[in-house]
Amino acid sequence: MAIGLSSFAGATVAGTNRQVTFNGGASVTVAAGAEVFSDAVRVDWAGDGDDERVSFTVEGRNLAISMFIPGSSGPMTFHGTALQPWT
Repeated sequence: MAIGLSSFAGATVAGTNRQVTFNGGASVTVAAGAEVFSDAVRVDWAGDGDDERVSFTVEGRNLAISMFIPGSSGPMTFHGTALQPWT
């Protein structure tokens, strides 16, 4: 799983993808009805951490979340108007 900054055109901004880990591992299995929380992810492009202001580079942008789900996942939530162009 990875997170990054989404550009206004819908693509992930180069250099912003960060790997998400779970207890230090690259993957996690979530039991039906369970909750799982990732390890903290440092997103240095979101601000310097010295104050609570959001960096102007992310103001008004969206967070891009990428995940792989093998096989049939069943019902999932989704964003019906994702703007990521297919390449």
